[in-house]
Amino acid sequence: MSPLDALGLPGLPDDLDLMCLCLEGGLGLQMALKRVARGQDPLSKKLQNLIQALSLGASFEQALMGFREGVKPGPLDRFSRVLQQMDRLGGPSVALLRTETRYLRA
Repeated sequence: MSPLDALGLPGLPDDLDLMCLCLEGGLGLQMALKRVARGQDPLSKKLQNLIQALSLGASFEQALMGFREGVKPGPLDRFSRVLQQMDRLGGPSVALLRTETRYLRA
């Protein structure tokens, strides 16, 4: 059993790949997040809450703070920090997501 399986996140690298494909295909970050949030795994549920916070007017930083609630250091925390970096850089960075995907698969 991999560490991601133990956390209930076996599909996390695939979800990040899907986000990369969405971003490369021209979708914005929020639309890519919505696409990944269609599942029933823990990441999807956390993303659904993040998207809901954004739709209610929260800033991306505020929504990420909500995303991090109850998240222990590990893959989801790292993913939230990648999203934070993407937001601070002013747009989606597929390179950041690809790096995180490689890290998770290593």
